Amino acid sequence: MPGLELRYVGQDRLPARLSEFDVERYFALTDSDIAAINERFRRDRLAGVAIQLVFLRASGRTLDHVGTLPRQLLRHIGERLGLPTPTIASLRTL
Repeated sequence: MPGLELRYVGQDRLPARLSEFDVERYFALTDSDIAAINERFRRDRLAGVAIQLVFLRASGRTLDHVGTLPRQLLRHIGERLGLPTPTIASLRTL
């Protein structure tokens, strides 16, 4: 199903809500991603870097035009990084 595989390619915005399937399928962080992020960035930058990475991987674009982030994505990033769920609603706070 090429359409499903390319669901977010070319997108410059995220929907207000993401399903668990979408989060796990398109916005996943691998163990090697987490190790690389932890090795290269300060703790207060981890969530921002991880969000940028998963969005870039899913869409092929940077987060330049994204105003808000779905709670499901923030929760997933926090869980995978072993951080409290980021409570930010805007990338400007990253």
